[in-house]
Amino acid sequence: MRYFRFLPWGFQVLLFLGMVVFAFFAAQWTELVLFPLITHTTADFEMQLSPDSPMNLIHNGLLLEGMTSFVFFVVPALFFAYATHPRPLYYLGFKRPGNWVQPVLVVFVMLGALPLLNEIGDLMSHIPLSKALSDQQALNDRMFGAFLKMPDPTALGLTLFTLAVLPAVGEEMFFRGVLMKLSSKRSQTIAYPIVFTASIFALAHLNIYGLPSIFLAGILLAFLYYITGSLWCSILAHCLFNGTQILLTYGAGRIPALKHFAESGQNSIGFLLVAGVVFAAALLILISVKTPLQHGWNNDFLGEKITDELPGNDELSF
Repeated sequence: MRYFRFLPWGFQVLLFLGMVVFAFFAAQWTELVLFPLITHTTADFEMQLSPDSPMNLIHNGLLLEGMTSFVFFVVPALFFAYATHPRPLYYLGFKRPGNWVQPVLVVFVMLGALPLLNEIGDLMSHIPLSKALSDQQALNDRMFGAFLKMPDPTALGLTLFTLAVLPAVGEEMFFRGVLMKLSSKRSQTIAYPIVFTASIFALAHLNIYGLPSIFLAGILLAFLYYITGSLWCSILAHCLFNGTQILLTYGAGRIPALKHFAESGQNSIGFLLVAGVVFAAALLILISVKTPLQHGWNNDFLGEKITDELPGNDELSF
């Protein structure tokens, strides 16, 4: 059996979609069968999670989130890359940034973007929703509020890993590493795969009020991947996008000044202007030192001599 890269584009897309469908059912099995076996708790407890829930239930909720995230995003992306290319991590974009200063600039880009994205989310929260959508949003908010109940550094570390690090790695592999590459094969410009993956990225989060800000974050993450040529940079940005609010919430519970800033300072016009300046300046500097994905980056044979005659070169080995 040859690597998937020898197959037509349409077959590759169908194979990846098949893996996603399989991952969906595997995630369901994880939630309904494996998770209860491990914790002796049925998965429907997550529907009742709130900041008032006992810590053991909140930890179980984090465990369930982590397990399903890993199964749904990491597994299909990694397996597809392994089945497609003899260098799966290379295929996914795990390369060193082209310039050492790029990760530093990515940090400032995201720190500047976060207040602006949060403000968009706050504005969206004033839009009335239907009862069904309102109930779904309330459930999401209640669950996230429970996960942000972090009484000690251990709980902070668990929350950061489950809600920031793991999703950053898995979702970047899935959306930017595989989906962006596949969609770019039928596009003459980078704009379409960036917008397409950002749209799927936003819809996958099932957050009505957060839809515009998550969509814009998806565009930014894809653009950062494109101009740095390294998935590590988009993973870093994604981790900051998810993790900053977690750290701010934890700090606000212990530092009064930080609590005051979290409740009011983030929404001030002055702070948003400063954030906008930081974002624009860091992004412009990052563009000036860009090392973008090279021309033909989506060609699975880039830099190789195409041959199917070398023994073992293009065979899958499991």
